[in-house]
Formats: sequence, structure tokens, C-alpha cells
Amino acid sequence: MPRGERSRKSTENWEWSFFSALLKRWNVKFSVLIGYWLHEGQGKPIWETGWSVLPEVQGQGVAQAGVQALLKQLRTMPDVPTLHAWPNAQNVASNRLCRALGFSLLTEVQFEDPEGHLTPCNDWIIRLQS
Repeated sequence: MPRGERSRKSTENWEWSFFSALLKRWNVKFSVLIGYWLHEGQGKPIWETGWSVLPEVQGQGVAQAGVQALLKQLRTMPDVPTLHAWPNAQNVASNRLCRALGFSLLTEVQFEDPEGHLTPCNDWIIRLQS
């Protein structure tokens, strides 16, 4: 895979499907999902965050409040020095959120989904520890 590309393999898709199935089984209702996780990228461990907001609550600041709360918590964890976010390059709201919360834009990268399609995404980073 060329430098600057990150693969989202079927295991991540399976994990998300499993998580979604659990939410349905437990009858959990949500409007925003925000998470963070560790993965290997470019030969080193990378902390990543992501979020998903249901259309009926988009534009109401719920993602911003949630990611702000996540950043506040992660700043107390010395083993998480930086955090990346990779929103789709065309997702204006998520890219605007990254900028508003103090993330710095590094570059555009191509993500490969499980079906092999490439999607342009922006690589944002924020330093959590000084």
C-alpha cells in the first residue's frame, strides 16, 4: 500500500457490525457515537477518534460537546500523547469540527474500505500532552 494510505480492513467492519448488533439487542438508542482506539499505522501505534451523528441532531453542537469531553478526559491520560481524526475530505461539518477543537491538518490521505474503494480523507492531529 502506498505511503499515506491506511487500510480499513474487514476486521474493523466486523467489530463495528458486532457493536451495532449489541446496541440493537440491548435496545440502546443514541444520537451520537464518539470513540477512540489504538491501531498500528506507518509502523507505530496511533490513537484515533471518530464520531457519527444521526441526521436529526446534526448541527446542534452535540458532536462538538462530546468530542470536547473526550479530549478533556484524554488529556488526563499520559499514555495518549496525540490523537488523530480522519474525516472524509468532503465532510465539511467534521472537518470544521476538527479545526474548531484545535486539531491541525496534516495532509489528505486515501483510505481503503473493505471492498477496496479509496476515499479521500483529511488527517487531523491534536497534541494532548505537552
